[in-house]
Amino acid sequence: MSGPRFTVAMRGYDRTQVDAHCSRIEATLAGTAGTLAITAEEAVNPVFTIVLRGYDPREVEAWVRAQAALLSGGTGAAPLVRHSEVLRVAERPAGERFTVVRLAEGYDIGDVDAFLDRVRTTVGTTLSADEVQRVQFTTVRLRAGYDMRAVDDYLDEVVAELQQPPGAPAPAAPVAAEPEPEPEPSTTQWRESLSERYELLRVAERPRGERFGRTGLTKGYDADQVDAFVDEVRGTLTSTLTRDDVVNVHFDDARGGYRHREVDAWLVALEEHTRS
Repeated sequence: MSGPRFTVAMRGYDRTQVDAHCSRIEATLAGTAGTLAITAEEAVNPVFTIVLRGYDPREVEAWVRAQAALLSGGTGAAPLVRHSEVLRVAERPAGERFTVVRLAEGYDIGDVDAFLDRVRTTVGTTLSADEVQRVQFTTVRLRAGYDMRAVDDYLDEVVAELQQPPGAPAPAAPVAAEPEPEPEPSTTQWRESLSERYELLRVAERPRGERFGRTGLTKGYDADQVDAFVDEVRGTLTSTLTRDDVVNVHFDDARGGYRHREVDAWLVALEEHTRS
C-alpha cells in the first residue's frame, strides 16, 4: 500500500474524505469520471472533517486549488469560499480547536473557545478586524491550555480575511516564525515530565498485539506496524525521538487491527510530550 498523499498532521482533514475527493478530481481530469465528473467550483470548495492525524490542511488546499485551475481550463479557479478556513477551525468541538499544551504557557481554553463561538456566529457580519486585534486571553501554565502560537496565527488569519475587500483572493499563508527557546524546566515541570513519560511507556509494557483495543472484523491500524513503532518509542523516548518521528509515522490499515482512535490519542499525547 502506498503512503499518504499529504503530510499527516496531529489535527487535519479526514484522510478518507480527502483521498476520495482527490481521486474524483484526478478521474475528471483523466476523462474517466463519467457521471461523477466534478466542476472547478465543486472541486475548490469541499467540506472535510477535522480529525486526529489527518492531512495537513494547507497542503490539501494548495493541491486542490492547483487542480481546480486545470479543471477550469487553466484560467484560474475561484478562490475558496471566503471565511471557510476561519469557520472550519471555529466549528471544531470546544476544547479541540487548537493543540493543547500543559507544561508550556498557553491560553485559557474557555476564553479562546468563547471568542471562537463569537467568530463562528458573526464573521462576515458584525465581527471587525479591530475587535479581533484587541481580544486578550488569560494565560495558564501547568494545566491544559491552547498553544499560544497556534491561536495567534489563527487570529492573524481572521484579521487578514476581514480586511480583504470583497472578491479579493485569499491571502498567502504566513511564514512561520522561528520558535523561541524554551525556558529551563522547573522541578515541578521535571516531575510532571517524568509522569508523562511513565504513562506513555505503559503502552509499551503490554504484550505485542494487546497494546490497544482491536477492531474485530472492521479495519484498523496494522498491529505489527504499530507495535514496531511502540518498541522504537520505548527505546528512544528519552533520547533521540523527535516530533517529526511521531507526526510523520504511517500505518497501513488491516482487518482486525488496532482501533484508530486509541492509537491516534496515544500519538497526540506522544507528540505533545516531544514538544515540551
